[in-house]
Amino acid sequence: MRKREQPSFGSNRYATVAATLALVFSLTGTAAATSITLITGHQVKDGTLSGADIANRSIGARKLKANSLTSKQLRLGSVTSREVRNRSLTAADLSTALLAALRGAQGERGPAGAQGPTGA
Repeated sequence: MRKREQPSFGSNRYATVAATLALVFSLTGTAAATSITLITGHQVKDGTLSGADIANRSIGARKLKANSLTSKQLRLGSVTSREVRNRSLTAADLSTALLAALRGAQGERGPAGAQGPTGA
């Protein structure tokens, strides 16, 4: 019996297939990457996004402009003490009614102190 001769490209078949696949993937990969549309804030009209359009926990404090969010825009109970950083609130951040409630009622008058030395 005579042995069949293999074509000369037989030993390079794996390399040829791999190179062809790499070429196809690289060409379709760049086409897919350029077809992805990135939307920026400049392309969004004011008032067109709602809470349903934004993923939970996708916007952190670092992404908000200073003083752009007020208590009127927060749902009651949406911010708890766990979300407030220690020592980040001052008396100016609290209402006068809350400050009065925190002060509490005035206590009874204490006993008089000892007489101090006379001045010169």
